[in-house]
Amino acid sequence: MRTIAILVLPCLFLATALGQAAETKLHASHKIAEKYLTATHLHQWSYAVKMIEKKSLENLKRIQKRFLQNAPTMSAEEDLLRLLGMTEISDIDGLSAEEVFIRRAKANTARLPDPEKRIARIKATLQMRTLSTAAEGSDMVHALVRVRYETVDRSFSELALVSLTKEGTVWKVSLDAQEPKIVRIDPKSTTP
Repeated sequence: MRTIAILVLPCLFLATALGQAAETKLHASHKIAEKYLTATHLHQWSYAVKMIEKKSLENLKRIQKRFLQNAPTMSAEEDLLRLLGMTEISDIDGLSAEEVFIRRAKANTARLPDPEKRIARIKATLQMRTLSTAAEGSDMVHALVRVRYETVDRSFSELALVSLTKEGTVWKVSLDAQEPKIVRIDPKSTTP
């Protein structure tokens, strides 16, 4: 029995040390990913928007306008505009990209049944752990985060992949980084 303890204890210490060493190798930007995920899960949209890169917000504004323009019916368009606090599609042009993000997110929050109760339960149970980070060059990092929380009627465990890009010297969340990039190639330039 004593021999087993002598063999097992060093293995446990080694496993713990390796686990701690792996955690210390996370890219520093993973903290931004965790703050962003916390803000979005707690529906703190004014805080979350400050962590998103400008280019992603501008793209989101264009997508939102196109979504409004493609509403299947006039009444659907009016419902969407009302949710966003607008009366006409052209109203979106007068809003900043940050305001579009916030209005869109608040509209989604308003659709939830009893949002205050849900958010309070999420806040009480929210847990996050960054599992890994991967740098893609010097200005792009991807963080893989395990997120666990409960709502009023369900328990969730999810893996979130958050991409971060550098704006100047500050790391920001990139909503666009995970979008597929499709580029036409010249068939004459490919070799068999």
